[in-house]
Amino acid sequence: LLLVAAVIVVMVRSTLKNADKPKSLTSVYLRVMTNYLQLVSSTASFEFNWPAEVEQMFETQERLASSNEHIFSVDCFLSSGSSTHPLFLKLLLMNLSPIFLFVLAAIVWRVIVTMRRDFASASFAIGLTSTTVISFFLMHPILIKYNFAMFGCRSLEDGNSYLQTDMAIQCWTSEHLTWTLGVALPGLIIWGVSLPILTMLFLRKSRELLDDPGIIARYGFLYKGFQHKFFFWEMIIVLRKIGVISVVVFLYQVDRTIQALICFAVIIVAYHLQESHLPYLTRSLNSLETRSLTVGIATIYCGMYFITDEIDRTSKIILFLILILVNVYFLLYWMFKLMESIPDYLKRKHPSLFDRFCWRLKHRMERAKQPKVSRRERMLSGVPLTKIEGEQQQQVIGGSSPTLHHHSKLSTNYPGSQSYGT
Repeated sequence: LLLVAAVIVVMVRSTLKNADKPKSLTSVYLRVMTNYLQLVSSTASFEFNWPAEVEQMFETQERLASSNEHIFSVDCFLSSGSSTHPLFLKLLLMNLSPIFLFVLAAIVWRVIVTMRRDFASASFAIGLTSTTVISFFLMHPILIKYNFAMFGCRSLEDGNSYLQTDMAIQCWTSEHLTWTLGVALPGLIIWGVSLPILTMLFLRKSRELLDDPGIIARYGFLYKGFQHKFFFWEMIIVLRKIGVISVVVFLYQVDRTIQALICFAVIIVAYHLQESHLPYLTRSLNSLETRSLTVGIATIYCGMYFITDEIDRTSKIILFLILILVNVYFLLYWMFKLMESIPDYLKRKHPSLFDRFCWRLKHRMERAKQPKVSRRERMLSGVPLTKIEGEQQQQVIGGSSPTLHHHSKLSTNYPGSQSYGT
């Protein structure tokens, strides 16, 4: 619960504080990381006879990606004699969770606005909308997974089919039909399909105002970081998530190799769309998304080898190392790109810290702004190149900027320099 609250607070705070700063992409990096964790946790759901070490790594990632799922665990609160199965109650709570989170966010923001007199009256609506959008973004894959699971049945030798997630529940009985058609199906229609589509239609209608700080504060988490013409790209990512979850749930009884190949095809299509359109604003963000999809592709590809028992232990160790390396590489690359935004933040918010800890970067930035002296001017001036560069460096550190006029003065002492100066 604390982890979920902390994640939501960080994302909401970053979105609201940087609504009027188009170049600040901290919330975008957080969104890319969340999509990566959700993708890896979904691909890790396949039964590929993973080694124990790989399963432990995937469990950690899945715990981070779906930590809010455990908020609504009711198993410990139900007595063994309860007539309603805990899975059905959990399904109900999961579908009511967006409403619970909305009410909780409204209470929190009402308290914040009441205590902070400097907040405008519009801050309540802006903060509530932003919190609701981000919370639903985190909840959406879990809602899809739980509602889809009610349709995932497995046939056994006795001629009956049982729920894949809990073999104690027989499918298509009166109780199962009641919960499936009364809760799971409406949940898929409302949360899984209707709300994302309505949100994208609203953004499409307001696409001329997407750069407005008020709209960015409310809905910017969904489209900030994308090029203006690709404001809808998060919907493409949502469709990718639904595709992977559908393969995991509905193709459970199909041969695992076919299941893996279909999921592999889904991620390859997503990779092709990403590479052909490059929807993000910067090269770094496009590179991050591409690497995230590459990790998903590598996970499925290596997992297909674990299906068979014909590979030796050495090969399994090599595949295990590949999985570890690609995941560690992405995490390090993501951290490196995130760290690149810290100097800009320090320069904007804490200039003294920037001057103290980023003086090398400041020196490079100042030198990059200096006008470059042509080779011909250096030759006409007669001043050695090292001397000019030394003076430039001293003046940069001192805070002044050498100009071409300064170097033209150096050239007046030599024949032929008068005509060049004029």
